[in-house]
Amino acid sequence: MIATLTDFGVTGPYTGQMLAAILQHSEQSRVVDLISDLPRFTPELSAYLIPGLTDHFPVATVFVCVVDPGVGGSRLPLMVEADGKWYVGPDNGLLALVVRRASQCRIRSITWRPKVLSNSFHGRDLFAPVAAKIADGESVQGDFLTNTQIMGCGLPDDLLKIIYIDDFGNLITGMRAAAVDDTSVIVLENQRINAGLIFSECPPGDPFWYVNSMGLIEIAVNQGSAQERFNAGLGDPIAVTGLGRPD
Repeated sequence: MIATLTDFGVTGPYTGQMLAAILQHSEQSRVVDLISDLPRFTPELSAYLIPGLTDHFPVATVFVCVVDPGVGGSRLPLMVEADGKWYVGPDNGLLALVVRRASQCRIRSITWRPKVLSNSFHGRDLFAPVAAKIADGESVQGDFLTNTQIMGCGLPDDLLKIIYIDDFGNLITGMRAAAVDDTSVIVLENQRINAGLIFSECPPGDPFWYVNSMGLIEIAVNQGSAQERFNAGLGDPIAVTGLGRPD
């Protein structure tokens, strides 16, 4: 199986072109467009989504990960084997958390090149065929790198920022569940937000935070939009206190 994770957007030709390129090189592959609205131009935010999004896929899945504002520049193209799954994408911090959290990991810079490689669309011309080759069991030329040689190795384990806003207006943060407990209070725009286990536990219109299906802390408003409630945007900072709920 091959899954794509990009910031290409849900309209326009780019996701379709990349999927077609995968199938052109590997007609038998099953291809899933997992997400096409990763935080645009910001691999340092998108990096925190990728581990959770890919966690439930089986071993040997190949993930094409493209948030690549430096496409055509000096950044390296990477292929990473992490705990039996493969990740293909740019060396700009996008794969840093995948590498760090893996029990076993091998990283290579991709030295193979197609006959035609545009300066602006490595997702289609380079990463897609490499993913197809890996899925088909073909070897791909590359030079081995260490964990500390890739970009983003200095990113924090948990990021106290909003990294994604879904269509419901829910605010996903870069913090994992282990970073807090149910007595923690999240502060956003000088407003205190307590924990809630499930949506139905909170009255309609009330904000709360919870651990989402990816294991990340998410801020929501029951039957409303946390984005509108807090006038929040990508990259906005949050704070965490241990004061818990007031009596």
